[in-house]
Amino acid sequence: MEYYLSQQLIRLGCEVHVLTYGSNRRIDTEWVSEGLGVTRIPSSLSLSGIRLPHPFDLTRIVKFIRSLHPDATFCQPLFSPLSVLAIASQGAMKRRVAGSVVTGGPLVTTKGVYSTESLSSFFRYIISRSIMGLFSESRAGAVFAISPGIGLLVRRFFGVPKSKIRLLPLGGDVHTFQYSGTKRRELRESLGLSDDSTVVIYTGRIIPSKELHVLLSAVDNLSKQFDEMRLLVVTDDKKELNRLTSDLACKECLIHHPLVSHDELPGLFSAADIAVWPGSPSISIAEAVSVGLPVIVKKSPFTSYLLSNQNGFAFEGGNVDDLTRKLQILVEDTKLRSDMARQSRNLAERKLNWRVIAENFIRVYEEM
Repeated sequence: MEYYLSQQLIRLGCEVHVLTYGSNRRIDTEWVSEGLGVTRIPSSLSLSGIRLPHPFDLTRIVKFIRSLHPDATFCQPLFSPLSVLAIASQGAMKRRVAGSVVTGGPLVTTKGVYSTESLSSFFRYIISRSIMGLFSESRAGAVFAISPGIGLLVRRFFGVPKSKIRLLPLGGDVHTFQYSGTKRRELRESLGLSDDSTVVIYTGRIIPSKELHVLLSAVDNLSKQFDEMRLLVVTDDKKELNRLTSDLACKECLIHHPLVSHDELPGLFSAADIAVWPGSPSISIAEAVSVGLPVIVKKSPFTSYLLSNQNGFAFEGGNVDDLTRKLQILVEDTKLRSDMARQSRNLAERKLNWRVIAENFIRVYEEM
């Protein structure tokens, strides 16, 4: 979110300054490109995943933030120590502060980062909830959430009133992520795929919350029925992939591809016909939608906006039979795949386009 949002804000005529942590022992500022400055602050330690600035630098950090005279401040997340310093230094400009609590990942995993499963997760929640309740929420004019589902969690976990919550979805770079017939032919040839092959793609890590085993089982159910179906798994964890498929018939239709650079990913999506993420969401879903792929994701209020143009299916999480049925429909029905592909690209251009998201972002500040 931060990278794409910054780039689009600059293209819209804004000057953006990013304040973050660095590895140097002093405050270091550089202009990495025209309109984009980055200041790195040394940190003293990390506590439950939250980094703390060095105590000796606190006064210098506050002075530096004030020297920027920002028209608007975006804090991610609102309860981090650096965000608290940024908010406190604004003074009378508090109504121009906005931020987000989470961008999606931690709260939508199976157990959630704020569960009571461990002392560290409980401590993390108590600290962040206290900061939000006593300080940050009252001084922020708006709190962003990437989906209605995240918005509900922000209200429930952090007590943010509904009136302050604004939706700011994760999007795709519609100029970089677009379909390429040339890349499709080249990559299919290099991967040994025929024109008749129906390719299902999954990209990302292989960790429990991603539930890749559910997709593998669904493909295993269909592999004998559809000889030309292939599953393309783009990951660097080949050892874990081999372990998960050791007893499955679908390993014969499995194609492993190592993770690629961001610029190469649109080609892999172009080579595929269907994209599936069976577990916790990924920004790659929006990028696959941008390329024009029908998508299948786990049913969730956190990902429903990615299917809002009838461009894919949601299945019951963990239900292999349900995923098998949804996948079979798309493998068999080429016209439906084609229709959903167009609707995916249309959704990306209208709503999941980073330029549109940045324009909405600016509109929120103008409202405040």
